[in-house]
Amino acid sequence: MTMSPTHPGGASRPVRGAQPAPLAGWTEITSDLLEDHRMALSSQALKRFYDGQVPEWRHALAPHDQIPRRHVVAGALGLLRAPVGQSMILLVASDGEGKSTALRQTAVDLVGERHRVLYRETGANLDIEAVMALPSTTSNWVLASDSADEIADDLEEAVNRVQAAGRRDIQWLLAAGYDDWRARFRQGGRSIEPAWASVLDLWPGVGATARMLALTPQEAATVIGAWGAADCLGALVDTAADARGEALIEAYHGRSGLSATTFLDASLGLRYGPDGLKAHMTGLLPHLGDGDHRFENGRSVKEAFFYAAAADVAGDGGMDLYVLADLLGLDRTHRFQILDRLGQEGLASGSAGVLRIRHHDLARGAIGLTEDAGFGVDLEQIYQDLVRGTGETGTDMKGLAAGGAIMNCGPTLAAKLGELGIPEARAAQVARTAADESARVLPDLLMFALSRALTYRQTDERDEALAILRSALGDVTARGDWGAMGRRYLHDLSVSECDAGHVMESILLVGLSISDVERLGHVSLTEAKLAFDGLGRACADMDRAKMGPTFQRLLSACSHLGQKVTPKWDEPTRLNFHRYAVLADELGATQCWSDQAAVTVVADAVAAALPGVQDADLAELWRRLLPDADRPPFAHLVKTVGLDVR
Repeated sequence: MTMSPTHPGGASRPVRGAQPAPLAGWTEITSDLLEDHRMALSSQALKRFYDGQVPEWRHALAPHDQIPRRHVVAGALGLLRAPVGQSMILLVASDGEGKSTALRQTAVDLVGERHRVLYRETGANLDIEAVMALPSTTSNWVLASDSADEIADDLEEAVNRVQAAGRRDIQWLLAAGYDDWRARFRQGGRSIEPAWASVLDLWPGVGATARMLALTPQEAATVIGAWGAADCLGALVDTAADARGEALIEAYHGRSGLSATTFLDASLGLRYGPDGLKAHMTGLLPHLGDGDHRFENGRSVKEAFFYAAAADVAGDGGMDLYVLADLLGLDRTHRFQILDRLGQEGLASGSAGVLRIRHHDLARGAIGLTEDAGFGVDLEQIYQDLVRGTGETGTDMKGLAAGGAIMNCGPTLAAKLGELGIPEARAAQVARTAADESARVLPDLLMFALSRALTYRQTDERDEALAILRSALGDVTARGDWGAMGRRYLHDLSVSECDAGHVMESILLVGLSISDVERLGHVSLTEAKLAFDGLGRACADMDRAKMGPTFQRLLSACSHLGQKVTPKWDEPTRLNFHRYAVLADELGATQCWSDQAAVTVVADAVAAALPGVQDADLAELWRRLLPDADRPPFAHLVKTVGLDVR
């Protein structure tokens, strides 16, 4: 199947029969256009919709007994049919809640009722001057946009301009993913979203959409009836008919143990049962690789899905469509074809150039099947490609909409794959390969060397983890992110040295990690906590017979300072500091009762460790970082912790 290079796909594909609209990139939804899309939906088509297929106009036109209209549609219509001024329907919710379907159903019901509905296609801008130039007529203009986060940057000005002009004939019908919408209005960790309700009539709003989407018993019964009519009750057929609606409500609101968070999660969990989604994927995956599921260059939809599923398992930030297009060898202008094809199969949706799997268990089920030789999938190669592509495309484009979780997936990947039934040794190898690739493709960043070393350490390759960190010593301060990652590097290297039994080296490195090193920022409370715990651990590992008074007192100093920087909820670390105090007492060490004394003891101990360091490279590191000091200065540490040191 040859696809148009301008085909944007997904929920916003160009509409058949569309006429030029007053806004570039927006389609006017007319009665004639809708008739072109009206068609009878087979049971199979309805099943695909309920399995998560991205909604299309044919779904919005379906009768109520096939695809019910939720009460959120009635609420939206109530405001848009009788506006007293500029109004905005704003449906903000997680993917899979039904907001896109509700938006299209609302738009369909407005057509022909003295409303002119303009629907934004994927990638189209919000041209404010064109909005203001819309002719004033007896009809109301309804500007409808799914993935409205894509026009969020211009929306406030457009709303204010419409209001200032006294235009009562321009209304807004918007839907967006919760995370995407909030991200557009985040600055410095706080929300800067405009107070829409102070300018126009807003319904229901960011905080109220979830309540409006909550299922009532009547709605649940209607949905169950639609599933039954489409012959897609699945596992729910074994539940008594009069209990099915209640089961859906409980699953949707998380009271049945299914861990459902969205309407799609709840419905798939009920219809497929605990193991049914994996069985569903077993049947679907071969179909995604056949001749009808190929892109114009011959690559398959199955390949696209496995890359996206691997990204979903690695982290929940989604996958950048530019990366996926590059991995599949498609022209980047064709990237929305991927979203379209996966959306048609009910596997993915997207916004702002980021593709997300519709249901996490679909991704988990598919990745869990990769060890089955019949699927012809090499999981290690998938993750190597995924990391390489993310790094290379991100470098080429100087940033991506999503990708951080993928590039740093190594340390947690083995555990995640193990949960999916991947054998432990295989999961560890895949994780190490992913971490190797991130460090290879972005060698100038210390962050990925640290991620690689941590991956090896957590998969019981501790000697190799130490070798990785040691190999960075020569140019570590020249790495592009030394200022941000230097303290963590020194700490992580200290941990690996301690694992290897190199106690003095570990103490020296911990001391450096909290010292006043040029180009390193202030010491955080977490860094201070980890440092004091690391110093205590190194002392506890020493041969008691060879431990002198300096290191005995260091145990007491670590306990005193560590408890000051460790939150009460971190009981395991607080217990460590208690153990260090007990050990110091058993050894007869003089207790540190003041901040001044404790800081002095730490500085003395770190300086005392330097002569015992056997590795010349580490001794040289001290001279590079603290060229004029024979003791570590701790001004940053004292300021961070608020120590009483005079």
